[in-house]
Amino acid sequence: MMSGDELLARLAERPFDRALRLVFADWLQEQGDPRGEVIALCEKGELSLTQRRRVQRLTEQHAAGWLGPLATVADVAACRWEGGFLDAFVAGLPADSAWRDVVGDPRLATVRSLAFPLVREAPPVGPFLAHPVLKHVQRLQLGAELLESLGRAPLGFAPEKLALASWGSFGRELSVLARLDAFPSARRLELITSEFVNPIVAGEVRATVLAHAGAVGRFEDVRLVARYGVVDGVAAWLLRGNDARRVEAELPRVRRWEIESGEVGFSLERGADGRFAELTIDLRGGADGALGLGQRLASAAAVLVLLGPGALTKVDVELPPGARMRPGERDALRAAVRRLRTVERFQLG
Repeated sequence: MMSGDELLARLAERPFDRALRLVFADWLQEQGDPRGEVIALCEKGELSLTQRRRVQRLTEQHAAGWLGPLATVADVAACRWEGGFLDAFVAGLPADSAWRDVVGDPRLATVRSLAFPLVREAPPVGPFLAHPVLKHVQRLQLGAELLESLGRAPLGFAPEKLALASWGSFGRELSVLARLDAFPSARRLELITSEFVNPIVAGEVRATVLAHAGAVGRFEDVRLVARYGVVDGVAAWLLRGNDARRVEAELPRVRRWEIESGEVGFSLERGADGRFAELTIDLRGGADGALGLGQRLASAAAVLVLLGPGALTKVDVELPPGARMRPGERDALRAAVRRLRTVERFQLG
């Protein structure tokens, strides 16, 4: 029988091997670790509501312990788990020396999203990021200081999504990105702002993006993520009139222009004629979302009303699985779409 460390080392080589995961689950249950139950349940397939709640409860209670040495460098509450394995690692603000002790930790082998907080001085995470145990990372989030310190340093992964966090309008972050010949595999750019997004801020960020068209133009998706904001700020970010024409002309590779705010996502996509004319509204929110469906619907309808008559030809609304809408909510959304006048297709569900 292999030891726990040996099993972790084997899992680091084949982190998504179902048979190996079940062997690890058996070993954990023999040790009395509830993580074994979580892994075994999740590897069986679709779970009942009772089982999903138990998995969530056990994960919340024991996640700090499951992190092992990584707990010394993590924002434990912000990390996310999938089926008993670490899926999203969010760094905390540890002492610089702590990073040396977690380089190549096998628990990182299943991580697909890696995020670092905004800092005034970049932490010494070069060796940590260069280790191949992180080869499955698809999304990297960081601020200007860490972005600049990495420069052309090798990474142990090739992210598809690059997320830049900022206290401002991304002037510094995009200036640094423009100087780097890095992240060639990234197709999606996320701009995560701490600003309160209103029409003025939305306009400032868009102007900054266009001013750095050389750096932004290599991406296919551009997404603004606003922790705080108002619906008219969301509407101001979505492209209309001259703003749309400028982005279409100056960022020809960008296919999707998106914003996420208040647990509602808006994705504006180019149509067959190359214009941004197809809008998808995602009301599914996060698994731990605080807003109810009614509040998300109200936000979506308000944004559509603020957009006013325009050039949209298609509006699709994605609902949470099993969601039920009141007739009045459905009618309000349909009325908002009708105000756009040019919509040829409206799909709800």
